[in-house]
Amino acid sequence: MEHPFLSRALLHAHAFFIQNYAVKHLPASQASLLMGTEPLFGLLFATVFLQETMSLFQWIGCFIVICTTIAACYKFSKQN
Repeated sequence: MEHPFLSRALLHAHAFFIQNYAVKHLPASQASLLMGTEPLFGLLFATVFLQETMSLFQWIGCFIVICTTIAACYKFSKQN
């Protein structure tokens, strides 16, 4: 007998712990950029794999998140 809920819960918990472990070993500025793009990746994966449709405002939001992340990474790399 399969237990899809248990499998999903264990997979989610494993991913959560891996993410927290990785974030713990990053500088705060890089970790915040990574965590700030998490909703963007969720939206993009839902669009690609679940055939969800995105509104114009969602596309604009994705564009803004990507542009600000690139700008912050560029500024961060110039400081180092």
